Amino acid sequence: MPAGSALSPRDSLRRAQQCLEEYDYITAEQEVAGIRAINPDDVTALCSAIMLLHQHVGAYQTAIDTLLAQPPHVLKDKRLRELLALAYHSNAMPAEAGAVFDSLHPSELGKEALVAYARLALRDGNARFARELLRLAETKDGLIAEFDELRREVEQLLARKAEPVLQQAESAFSQGEWDQAVTLSRQALEEAKNLPKARRIIALVEAMKEQGELITLWQAFESSSNGKERQRLLGRLLERDKRSRARINTLLQVEKEKERHEFIEQRLRTLRQALRDERWPECYDEVMWLSRQEDAVREYHDAIALSPLFEVLYRNKQLERISRHDAQEAWITYIEAKKLFDAGRDREALPMLQKVRPVFRAVPCFNSMYHRVVAAQQAAATVEADRLLTDVRGGALSYQESLAHCNAARAAIDILPGESRAAYAAAIDDLLEQLKPSKDTEVLLEEYRQARMTGQTARASSLREMVTEPSSLAAVDAEVDALMRIEVEPVPLVYSPDMEVDVAREHPGLQRVGSTDRHVFLGESETSVILIDFVEMTAWRLQSENFSGLGLIDDIADQHLFLFHERGTNRYWRAIMKGRESRFTALIDFTQPLCLPEYTQVARAFLSSCKETEYFYVLKDPVKEKILCLGRMTLGLGRNSGPECNLRMEEIQGITRASSAPDHFAVGTKTAMWLTSRNLRMAPKFHLPWHVFGIDQRNRLIYLVHGPRLKACDYKWDLIQDYTHSICLGMSYGHSVRGICPETGTVLMTYKTGRGVFYNLETNEFSNQFSLSTFICTDVPSTWYYMEYSEETSSMRVKNITHEVSHLMKWEEIISMDNYQKIPDEALLDPLRRMLAGEDVVGLQNEN
Repeated sequence: MPAGSALSPRDSLRRAQQCLEEYDYITAEQEVAGIRAINPDDVTALCSAIMLLHQHVGAYQTAIDTLLAQPPHVLKDKRLRELLALAYHSNAMPAEAGAVFDSLHPSELGKEALVAYARLALRDGNARFARELLRLAETKDGLIAEFDELRREVEQLLARKAEPVLQQAESAFSQGEWDQAVTLSRQALEEAKNLPKARRIIALVEAMKEQGELITLWQAFESSSNGKERQRLLGRLLERDKRSRARINTLLQVEKEKERHEFIEQRLRTLRQALRDERWPECYDEVMWLSRQEDAVREYHDAIALSPLFEVLYRNKQLERISRHDAQEAWITYIEAKKLFDAGRDREALPMLQKVRPVFRAVPCFNSMYHRVVAAQQAAATVEADRLLTDVRGGALSYQESLAHCNAARAAIDILPGESRAAYAAAIDDLLEQLKPSKDTEVLLEEYRQARMTGQTARASSLREMVTEPSSLAAVDAEVDALMRIEVEPVPLVYSPDMEVDVAREHPGLQRVGSTDRHVFLGESETSVILIDFVEMTAWRLQSENFSGLGLIDDIADQHLFLFHERGTNRYWRAIMKGRESRFTALIDFTQPLCLPEYTQVARAFLSSCKETEYFYVLKDPVKEKILCLGRMTLGLGRNSGPECNLRMEEIQGITRASSAPDHFAVGTKTAMWLTSRNLRMAPKFHLPWHVFGIDQRNRLIYLVHGPRLKACDYKWDLIQDYTHSICLGMSYGHSVRGICPETGTVLMTYKTGRGVFYNLETNEFSNQFSLSTFICTDVPSTWYYMEYSEETSSMRVKNITHEVSHLMKWEEIISMDNYQKIPDEALLDPLRRMLAGEDVVGLQNEN
């Protein structure tokens, strides 16, 4: 048994190292030779011991014998096999070393083993494999003395092998066969990298080819007449012809300027054609585009010179202060006015010119035309006013006829300058004062009666002091009080949060007739309504013959003020409805104070939150079904002296109250919406068509449908909420909406008289139908209530179900988000159309 065989591999390694330090090489060799590895930990010690023999003792055969003496499972370790191959190589046994190296992957070998493996490969004539092994060895740590020398030997051998191919490449090059020369040079470089001749051949051929391609590109550029193609060719030349960069950049700039000039000329030609075809929006866009081009000053002047209609656009800074849409509309309105002016129709042209004057007032040609039209109309107004007043002074007219003539004269002189208008107004007032008949008691009583009837409290109080017959006053008061009286009866109301909800319940005797953000009106009969105040949680039965034929048209809920329209007339009833204080306070016929012509009617009226005698009104031409204006008037002034918003040039789709205190109104057309102030000044337009579903006056939000979802905007038209899943609302109409509850994202809608459905804005689902006499709601922001009414006891119970409707109702997605993209598919649209027609379709699709 060799020395140290009873010791562990680690102990034997330690003893061998001690012997080596004492220069006892024989004993050290014996200690290593006796090592036998059993487990993985022993292998590490064995590797270190073999390295000791190999590097310090030079006992290569002992190292080989020791490794081969190890158990077969140990000798499978890659580290030991690498050491065995090194030992074979160092012991001049190349065949055995090569066999072991071939069994190992080169990437797993160390630097010394890779160099030894490369030496063997070179010895076998495999220089390319030797080169790859040396490249891999370069990535490993450590220094090998023979590494550089071995690499030179490898490269020299490879160069000798590549020499015949290189000679062929030189021959091909000399004969002008450039592609063949490059191919052969690349083949030679695959054999040996250090071949300067081969690289030189490739570089020369590539340089000659590049020069040829550059000549071809320059020739293509010179022969091309297409600007885009010339720029493309110059771009390629800029990348490849480094010596001509300055020239190419200059040529590129010239081509871009030519292209730019051609583009501007094309826009000018487009403008000329649009002008011939009278395509005014396109003309406006082309002129304004030219005005913004700093390099098209001459062309801009040429464009303006094409037509006198373009003069008002020249350097007009006002156009930059408004939206493009509004500026374009103003210019097109000016064109229409100019045509009317040229046709001698000054009276029709004047409202249009007045509308666009803020935009074009700084333009001399506009001012000239405007002042000529105004002067002509002022002259005509003076003639008309003089004629009317001459008829009055003639004395052949009754007082009422004289009053009508004077009112017509007042309307005519509105266009006159301030001083002239004031002089005429004073003359009219003096004339009426002279003609005014002396008022006896009967006249005073009639005026008092009219003041009481129209709600002019201050005037009625003043007239009352002028009447000396108390009994007559009492009779008038009794007559007016009887007409204005509302019989009031409290209805017991109990708020019952624990009440069970019966979805199928109905109250056939009740019908919703109106609501505010705190009130709900339920009609019992033509002359009786029940008013519920959800803030005070009270209910009252209100009875009056006047209710017959009335419809709620406006309200100021916080003041308990309501305005009702008497259907089929221009008469409106004002009322206060607050418990036992409930009564009508005024009956106004707008025909008289507005001196309405036969062809106009008051389409709608609104209360004023500032004055009890002030009203806003909407005039309409019933024949053409066209809104004419939105105005403001005050009762008792003898004429309508309030401001007016002229809407004759607009296709009005809707007007509704946006707020009270102060009063604001939302106005919409097919293309835009805007808000007006109390003085009826128009704010900037929001260019979306009128499709308003509700207005939250409390939070100043406007709910509208666009593309086709419901969105909430503030009064500056900034988007606050976008209900992205509400795809079905775009197919409904705003008048079908009864309430919107932002808190739960639900909408109450009605498609059938007396029946309602809920729509969930977040899930795109509809509920089953229910009775609107049982499920009631306030205006936006809405709260949903369930109500039970007992006719026997004349009492009611209510419950807030705002957060319960999600599980009280059946819900179904009539058109899914996936199917929405497939519209118009008749099969997909059919359920929604049936629902819009009033059919209860929720649940039917699943049953089918």
